[in-house]
Amino acid sequence: IVIHSREGLHMAALMGNFDVVVQLISENEEAINAVDEDGATALFLTVAYQRWSGSVAYTRLPAISNVEPWERENMALFLLRNGANVLVHPQIGTQDTVLHFAVVNNMIKVVDFICNNYPDAISITNTLNESPMFEAARAPLVEVGECVFKYVGLKKPMGKSSETVYNQIINAQNNDGDTIMMVAAQCEYWEFVKFLLKSGADPTISNFANDALIHIAAQTDEIGVVIRILNHPKMTKTAINA
Repeated sequence: IVIHSREGLHMAALMGNFDVVVQLISENEEAINAVDEDGATALFLTVAYQRWSGSVAYTRLPAISNVEPWERENMALFLLRNGANVLVHPQIGTQDTVLHFAVVNNMIKVVDFICNNYPDAISITNTLNESPMFEAARAPLVEVGECVFKYVGLKKPMGKSSETVYNQIINAQNNDGDTIMMVAAQCEYWEFVKFLLKSGADPTISNFANDALIHIAAQTDEIGVVIRILNHPKMTKTAINA
């Protein structure tokens, strides 16, 4: 990996200047995976942009909100198709990956490309012990979660079944013990909760505060979800009375 300054490709990527990015890549293909002082590539900056809080140099940039989301998505796809390494990301802060930010920003085409070509990226966690699926639980767009789950478990580690890998990802717990489904419930994104229940998420898991999904749902008076949880095959009398 080559370390460059923030000038040139990195700045163009952050600003969403597609034409400049294409020109610079055509002049030097190896620069596509160069990292800046924070360890960010052009792909990372393209996908993260406003949500990335790296060095203070970025805080002095002019407004970048005039770049349409679909333009950034197209630029990210261009970088991916030309060899950008999706697994390179800054090792500072919460250490969110390219896929984390693609999910946050609802870049479904980018999410689909990454999950299809880099399935290992689905289970990479940040310092909060959260995979990109936790970000899907915070974004009220079920399609993003559905896109990721198409690929979960398709590429299995040696000695593990696809079902085991799937369960490990869908029922993973963060540093607070919350599952992806519990995070969605806390955000009151009930359509995503229903999707996860239908997809095999376990409603009986408790976090480190001993709260399970049913406790969170009951506190919000979401009767339909409570009934769905109570009717879940895993909800034994012991689980209900926990």
